[in-house]
Amino acid sequence: RKIASFLTLNGHFLPEFLIQTEPQLIWYAPGFPGQRSRAFAKKTILIFKSKMACVYQYEMDKSSGFKILRDWIKVVWQGLSRWSAVKLAWKTAAPELMSLGFWKTYLRLS
Repeated sequence: RKIASFLTLNGHFLPEFLIQTEPQLIWYAPGFPGQRSRAFAKKTILIFKSKMACVYQYEMDKSSGFKILRDWIKVVWQGLSRWSAVKLAWKTAAPELMSLGFWKTYLRLS
């Protein structure tokens, strides 16, 4: 179930006939662990938070799911494309950043 949830972005990429339309109640309270997985492939989720004594309602929005995926792909791509430059900068700066003199200056000990 966890793999299916991950691959479908918690059901956002499932066809409509596989998404349940009945609201699902999820408790965020001590003694109710692991409730979040019950939100998979549900159109409407009601979340009860016992500490605040309130209920939140969330509706699945497929277009938001695609936007989240698009933004995630952009961030991953940017990270991968910059990784070699970051790695080189770290290797260049590492000896200074790990030196005793740097930390004495940084912590204002000298």
